[in-house]
Amino acid sequence: MGQVAPVEQLREKYGQKGVEFVVVYVREPHPGEPAYRRYIQPQNLEQRRQYARELAATRQMKATVVVDTMDDAVSAQFGSLPNMVYVIDRDGTIAYKATWTMAEKIDWVLEALTADSSGVAHASASRLRP
Repeated sequence: MGQVAPVEQLREKYGQKGVEFVVVYVREPHPGEPAYRRYIQPQNLEQRRQYARELAATRQMKATVVVDTMDDAVSAQFGSLPNMVYVIDRDGTIAYKATWTMAEKIDWVLEALTADSSGVAHASASRLRP
């Protein structure tokens, strides 16, 4: 069995504190590149769903994986980059966003959002000022 990805480790660490992880599978970022030769740009939603299932299986992801529409509606609302990260607090405020997944920074943000005596996530983004 392969090593658990850093984001999956964060999901395990913060899941009991009420943090939910959702992965939105968007357009294929590396269609046809050497390491991903079999992954062309999906031509329909079913093909995109199949790629998302394969991603979840090969990366041993336990987070919820949802698939964007073929017109990339969700991606467009969140910046149109293939590896965007958003941490949204309980109030629906964006507490952190990045154009690349950096587990260490996500961990710092989640630690700040979940840190209190009961361990329950409740902080607002206004408390997060690096």
